[in-house]
Amino acid sequence: MKFPAFDRDLARTVLFSVAVVLMVIGIYQSIVWNSVLRNYELFMLACICLLLYRLLKLPEKAAPAAPAKTPPANKPQNKSKKRR
Repeated sequence: MKFPAFDRDLARTVLFSVAVVLMVIGIYQSIVWNSVLRNYELFMLACICLLLYRLLKLPEKAAPAAPAKTPPANKPQNKSKKRR
């Protein structure tokens, strides 16, 4: 069985969504319980999701590309322009 290729955009979307949901739940429970320390784990999981989100945003290291060929230099034209 062949697995599909890893989709970085989908993973980034899921990580960002999970981070937002964890932050909202953490803020809500902090207001209800009047304690941020009780929800420390939720905030840290949200931070980990954001760090992974940023990590997936970095470009992949690709093999070094061959040097690009420079186009040939334009030869100066010696044609005289007609003036009217």
